[in-house]
Amino acid sequence: MNTYEAIVYDLGDVLFSWSVQTKSSIPSELVKQILSSEVWQDYERGYFAEDECYKKISEAFDLDALEVKKAIQDVRQSLKVDNANISKEEYVYLRKLPADWNLFEHVFVSGDIGMREPGVCFYEHVLKNIGVRPEKVIFVDEKLENVMSAQSLGMKGIQFQDPESLAQILENLLGDSVRRGEEFLMKNTGKFHSVSDNGVEILENFSQLLILDITHDESLVQLKRPNREWKFFIEEPRETTKTFPNDLDTTSTALRVLPHKDSHINFMLDKMLKYVTAEGLVQTYFDNNRPRFDPIVNINVLHIFHKYSRGQDLSTSMNWVRQILYHRAYLAGTRYYPSPDAILYFFTRLWEVIDDPNLKVKLRYLLTERTIERKGVNGTALCIAMRLSAGHTLGVQNKTDLETLRMMQHRDGGWEAGHLYKFGSSDLDMGNRGLATALAVQVMREGAS
Repeated sequence: MNTYEAIVYDLGDVLFSWSVQTKSSIPSELVKQILSSEVWQDYERGYFAEDECYKKISEAFDLDALEVKKAIQDVRQSLKVDNANISKEEYVYLRKLPADWNLFEHVFVSGDIGMREPGVCFYEHVLKNIGVRPEKVIFVDEKLENVMSAQSLGMKGIQFQDPESLAQILENLLGDSVRRGEEFLMKNTGKFHSVSDNGVEILENFSQLLILDITHDESLVQLKRPNREWKFFIEEPRETTKTFPNDLDTTSTALRVLPHKDSHINFMLDKMLKYVTAEGLVQTYFDNNRPRFDPIVNINVLHIFHKYSRGQDLSTSMNWVRQILYHRAYLAGTRYYPSPDAILYFFTRLWEVIDDPNLKVKLRYLLTERTIERKGVNGTALCIAMRLSAGHTLGVQNKTDLETLRMMQHRDGGWEAGHLYKFGSSDLDMGNRGLATALAVQVMREGAS
C-alpha cells in the first residue's frame, strides 16, 4: 500500500467549474483570451485591485470597462461545485458556494501569496506550508503545464479528465489493490464466465481451471467434469463450429490442476500420444480428422508430461516450442492465443516442473531474456499480469509494469477481461474478468512481498 500524505487539488475545473458564456457584448472566445491574459494573471497574483484590472483589460483589448466588469461577474456567478490560480475576489465568492470547506486543511490563493501556477515557486510555497515531502504529495489539475511543473518537484501528478476517472486513479493510488481484488472475486463467486469481443457470454472449463490453479479456491469456479477427456465448453459451443471435440489443452490443464490418481493420469498421457502429428507435435483435439496444433497447447501438454517425468515422450514438441521462443515467432500471438505474453506465462509454468538440469538452465536463460524484452510493452491487464507472473517465477523485477497494472484496477476491484484466447474458425477473441483479476491479485501480492 502507498503512503501518500497529502492531495493538492486545483479549484478551477477540478473542484469547481464555470462558463465563459456571458450576457455581455463580449464573445465567449474573447472572454477566454481575457482570462488567460498577462493582465489577468497579474490580477490573480494580487498586483492590483479589481476595478483597476477591468480598466487595464479594457485598454489591452479595446473594450468598454463596464462590459468587461459585467462579463467577469457573469463568469463568477456561473461558478459551481463540480490549488488554484484565483483572485481574492473570486475566492471570497467561492467560499459562499455550498461546498464542504472543512475537508481542506489549507487553501492557497494566488491573490494572497503573489504567485500563480505553473510557476514552480507556487508549488514550493505549497510544499513548505503543508510540511510534506513532494514524493508524498498527489497533485491534481486539469492543465498539463501545471501538472508537469508540480511533477518537476517530485509530486505525483494527475491531469484531471472527469470525476469518475479521477476517483479510480485515487483509489488505485491510495487503496489496497490486493484486498479490493479479493473482495471482487468473492463477491462474484461462480459468475466468472468468459465474454467474446462481440459481447457473447461463453461458459467454458478452461478459464475456470486457470482461476482454480491461481487461487486454489474451487468455490470461485464452475466446472463440468467428464470421466476422461475434457471439453473446452461447459454448454453447447458458441461463436465457433457446432461440433467441438474434446481437447488436449483443457484436459492437460485439468490433469495438472485437479487431483487424480497416477494411474488415471498415465492412462490419459498414453492416450494423448495417439494425437501427435507425424512430425511429433501435439494436436489440439482428440480427433485425428481435425489436425490443429498450437505452440501453447504443446507447452500445456508438455507441462503435464514433465510433471510426471515423461517429457522424453514429447522431445520433438519441446524442441519446437524452444525454437518458437528463440526466434520470437510468438510476438504476433499464436493460432489460439492472441497475446505474446501468454507463451511466457505458460512456458515458465512448464519450466518450473522440468527436472533435466541442463535443459532447465538453457530455458531459464532464454525465458529470462524474452521476459525482460517485454518490459513496458503496452497490453491489457491480463497481458501485463501474465508477463509479471513469468518475471516473478524467473526472478525478473519489473516495477514499471507492476505500477501500470495497479493503475488499471477498476473501481469495483476487478481488472478488465483482456484476451486470453481466440477461436481459430471465427477469429473472435475471448476474455475473462475472473481470470484477469485472480492473476492480477497474485502478482500484486508477490510484488508487495
